[in-house]
Amino acid sequence: MTRTSVQESAVPAKLSTGQIVVFTAFVFAALIALIGFIRALPILLSIPQQVDFAAYFIAARVLASGGDIYADATATQVATAAGIQHFTDYIYPPHLAALLMLIASVPYETASRVWLVTNVAVAAVSVLLLCWHLKFSPAMTTCILAGFLLLPATYNALGSGQVLFWINLFFVLMFVLSSRSPSLIGGEVATGMLLAGASVIKIYPAVVGVVFLLQRRWGVMVAALCTGTVMLLLAIDDSWRWLTVVLPGLADANGFPTNQSILGVSTRFLSPIQFNLPDGLGSSKTVEVPPLLFHAPQMGAIMGYAAMVVVLVVSIMAIVRVSRRNDVRPNAFETAFAIGVATALLISPIAWSEYAIQLLIPVVVLMKLGWLGFPKGLVLALIYFLLVLEKHWPVMVSIMPTPLVIMSTFSAVLLTWIALLWVVFARSTTGLARNVGAVPQS
Repeated sequence: MTRTSVQESAVPAKLSTGQIVVFTAFVFAALIALIGFIRALPILLSIPQQVDFAAYFIAARVLASGGDIYADATATQVATAAGIQHFTDYIYPPHLAALLMLIASVPYETASRVWLVTNVAVAAVSVLLLCWHLKFSPAMTTCILAGFLLLPATYNALGSGQVLFWINLFFVLMFVLSSRSPSLIGGEVATGMLLAGASVIKIYPAVVGVVFLLQRRWGVMVAALCTGTVMLLLAIDDSWRWLTVVLPGLADANGFPTNQSILGVSTRFLSPIQFNLPDGLGSSKTVEVPPLLFHAPQMGAIMGYAAMVVVLVVSIMAIVRVSRRNDVRPNAFETAFAIGVATALLISPIAWSEYAIQLLIPVVVLMKLGWLGFPKGLVLALIYFLLVLEKHWPVMVSIMPTPLVIMSTFSAVLLTWIALLWVVFARSTTGLARNVGAVPQS
């Protein structure tokens, strides 16, 4: 029997009440997402400022000229010469700047257009490759791609020119290469190199290395360590300055609203925050959000760091357990990898709301594990709805100035993590569903 015939035979003649409820929940969340996307579309079509890409571009030009990529004065001079008005500080290791030296050799306007188009392509390829690997039907793949592109995290990351889409692609390639059984030496080495590359661009992907360590994928670990060491030695001076000067500042508690990490949320719970929001009339207004409980900034940071440790320990326990259970051994890596990605987003000191695009693998794995029926499908619908709400937090916080309305992305990541733990620690685990294109039975 062909794959198509299997899927068609599995589709029930009539949807159950539970399936209708799940479908309705997804449609509602998708409509809210579509409204936000339509509002953001004019900005994307007019080529947004891409302030993060501007920082990468400036750093690449400074590096090409032999300058100090972390010096504010140098960055300002290069930005003025390139006609760049808005940019953020370059807070990454030097390797990202080195990789972008070629694109930085062309005018900034051209480079920014190329970067935007490339990011869109990379985003689509990541979704399509993941769905192909997990054998989703074309219809389901289309729905996943559309849902991904409609996320505020996706078009916000496109608008700022973030490098996150490349990290996502690296994650998907690691996932695909390492899911093969038996594993191939070439695949292990390539996975290790991808892990090292992602980790020197954005530090938090290194957390995913815990999955390979606990599953004793020594080829991946050796390749990652060797690749990372070589990359650091190739730019030893700038790497050392980044490690000793830039990195310590990134570990500080940051309560800015778009920081959706555990540390960011706990800081806002016990510290007042103040920020500016556009008022719709061409200017901005200052919004003050009081602490949720009481004013104790240091306690908020301590609670955040303690919660990060707890999440890491529980995740390690889950990865070890899923790797040892006989009933899920065929899909142990997929589940463990999804837990690793969700854990990385939670325990990173800084996890901007755009980082939510990296929930792609964890959420799709949950879908593959059968979480599309009733009632589990409502959990996925809620996760998507929480991610969609990220577009609307400025309005909500203006109406209700409380930290509770600026933690929707964090709540989505946390709920995804809890769902994956449920898969691992539940008494019965069904494993990866073979037929994802079919409508699950409730």
